[in-house]
Amino acid sequence: MKKNKQLYVIFICLLLLSETLFSQGQFRIKNDPYVQIGYSTTNSLTFGQGTSTPNNGNFALEYCLGCSPAGFNVWKPWPTAGSGNYFLFIRNDGRVGIGTSGDASFKLFVNGSVRVTALLQTSDESVKKNFAQIQDASNLLNSLTTYSYFYINSEHVAPDSLSVNVSKTPTPLSFDDNQHFGFKAQEFQEILPSLVVEGEDGIKNINYIELIPFLVKANQEQQAQIDQLKEELQQLKNTASTDEAMMNAPKLSTDEVTFSSSKNILYQNVPNPFNQATTIQYKISENTSSAKICLYNLNGTQLKCFNLDKSGSVEIRASSLKAGIYLYTLIVDNSPVDTKRMILTE
Repeated sequence: MKKNKQLYVIFICLLLLSETLFSQGQFRIKNDPYVQIGYSTTNSLTFGQGTSTPNNGNFALEYCLGCSPAGFNVWKPWPTAGSGNYFLFIRNDGRVGIGTSGDASFKLFVNGSVRVTALLQTSDESVKKNFAQIQDASNLLNSLTTYSYFYINSEHVAPDSLSVNVSKTPTPLSFDDNQHFGFKAQEFQEILPSLVVEGEDGIKNINYIELIPFLVKANQEQQAQIDQLKEELQQLKNTASTDEAMMNAPKLSTDEVTFSSSKNILYQNVPNPFNQATTIQYKISENTSSAKICLYNLNGTQLKCFNLDKSGSVEIRASSLKAGIYLYTLIVDNSPVDTKRMILTE
């Protein structure tokens, strides 16, 4: 009997307490299985006692129907030290903001720096389609302009009216004072538009992570060019070695070899390679009607010809040509006799 009496007293006390809370509109037990705290549009449940206004508290939780967008808000009421909006905000659409009310373009929007020990991006082949290899990445990246820069940082100061039961004001973007390196999103969008996303606030954002495949492809293209140049350089070295061996070979005098009067001969130019002048020696038979030595580039374009009337030599001056590889041909009576290669260096 005594125990029942105690339970009755407790029930009466809870009933009186609930009536008091109901009258203030702070606590509500509904007919359905839910309990509401602060069931008006901006009422908050606060924790801890604030420094100047006891009813504000150090932290506050609320469902802010009057916010734009509406959602569940964790914040610090004024005048508590470090007061501000949207310490954590879960929007009605499921998007989350930290230090901001979030953004419809992003599942998570953090207004400030983020530190992680690992950052992974889903990249399994099974969740992708329409594969296509990246082409001409080097020229594409060369079209981008890089910058060093500092962010414009406007410090946010909470107004005196920022307390519980007031509408929330947007929190400005928070930047550090460090020097940064990157691109202008507006310029970047002209080159790689799919890597630029614009938020609800009109601010453009760059997906720097997906720029990595372009860097890898550009490096592969440059390496292929380097390998090709190495091969061409080796071919030039081999040609130069062959020409040097021919120049260093013992020269036969006319006393040692008697040439037939009907023999046409084209000799290798000396020196080869050269950078100022080189000499081409030749022999033509006595019964020749016409003879000439013509100079060509590697595309087969004829650059100049030297008419010949007897055996002798022709001098080629470097000032009339650009550095490169050239071919020269002895033509006797409109028929080519022999062709050799010479190298002009810078």
